[in-house]
Amino acid sequence: MERFCPHCGKAADNHTHYCDGCGGPIDITPPQPRYTTLAGMPPPPYFPPAGSEPTTFDPFSPIPPRQFDTRVPGRGLGITSMVMSIAGTFLSLIFSLASVGQMHSWQFRQSWNSPWYQNEPCLAPELISIVLVFGLIPLLALLFGVISKKRGYRCGISTAGLIIGSIGIAICTIASLYLSQFL
Repeated sequence: MERFCPHCGKAADNHTHYCDGCGGPIDITPPQPRYTTLAGMPPPPYFPPAGSEPTTFDPFSPIPPRQFDTRVPGRGLGITSMVMSIAGTFLSLIFSLASVGQMHSWQFRQSWNSPWYQNEPCLAPELISIVLVFGLIPLLALLFGVISKKRGYRCGISTAGLIIGSIGIAICTIASLYLSQFL
C-alpha cells in the first residue's frame, strides 16, 4: 500500500513517520481489528444507559501510576509513637510485675524472723527507679503522638499510640505508687 504526504503529496515509505520532502508528519493509523463473535457475526453495538455521559476507553493507554504524597507531616512521628507505645507499655508491664513480685518476696522473707534475712536490704528505691525509667518510653511515645497530631497527621496510628502510651504511663505510675509503700 503506497502512502503519500498529506502536505506536499510526495510518495512516502511505509515505515517512515515524517515526509522526506517537506518534513511534515504523516498520519499513521494502525489498522483497526475487526472483532467478531463466535458465530462469525460482528458484536452488537453498545448503547450506554440513558443519562450517562459517553466515555472513551483506550485499551492501549498506559495506566497512570498512583499518586502518593510521601511527605505527610507527622506520619513518621505517628508511626514512632505507635511502636514506642507498644514496646514501652509491654516493658513497663513486665518490669512493674517483676518489681512488685520482688518486693512481695522480700516482705515474705522478712516475716520469717530468720537471722539470715533480717539484714537483707530493701530494693524498693532501685525497683522504683527501674520502673520509672521504663515509664519514660511510653511518655516519649505520648509526646510523639501529640506532636504528630499537631502537625496534622490525623490517622488512627498516632491515636492508638496516644492511648497505648497512656496505658503504659498508668501502669508505671501504679507500680511506683505501690512500691513506694515499702520505703
